[in-house]
Amino acid sequence: MQVVACRRRNPRRLGRGGCQVHCDLKSYAKGTIRPASVKAAIESLAKQVACAEKSDSWRDFHGHDHVTASICGLLFVYNHDGEYEADFQKNLIGINPESLQLPRGSKETLHKSTSAT
Repeated sequence: MQVVACRRRNPRRLGRGGCQVHCDLKSYAKGTIRPASVKAAIESLAKQVACAEKSDSWRDFHGHDHVTASICGLLFVYNHDGEYEADFQKNLIGINPESLQLPRGSKETLHKSTSAT
């Protein structure tokens, strides 16, 4: 199981509410876990987070009164056939976190967590 998180680091934006996590689950077979597909998924998640940050309807539906929260993204990559044995980190090499389209003033970082299933 692979988990990749796009996390913004800007303490001034966290406020009292911390971070609301916007999750995206991608299920791939061994042959489809490639740098291009992982990069596309991360870029898509970054756009979703940026859109949620600006969306009044997202805040109305997911927000809480009197809480100022930032929105973080979590990409969960699942290998559904269980046959992927390569180094997942190599799929992240070509991704420049600074190029992700997140709101201005945010610093993006990529984190990888790996656990066997």
